[in-house]
Amino acid sequence: MEQDATQSVLGYIIAWLPLAVFLVIWIWGLVTLKQYVRARELAGHDNATAIRELVETNREIVAVLRDLKSDLQVRRS
Repeated sequence: MEQDATQSVLGYIIAWLPLAVFLVIWIWGLVTLKQYVRARELAGHDNATAIRELVETNREIVAVLRDLKSDLQVRRS
């Protein structure tokens, strides 16, 4: 019985994983586009400055995600 439940949950996760990955990438793209437009407006439509601002923001996002990942790994241990 437990094995059936585990296989069912695992199958459910595997079935929905591609959609979840797609949604995360799509949302990240929308957020990145919004940040680029905002940074470009703040930079007076200077693309180079806007891209530097966007890269810095994305570095901060990646740093937060890495911290979350390490926190989750510590909790599992």
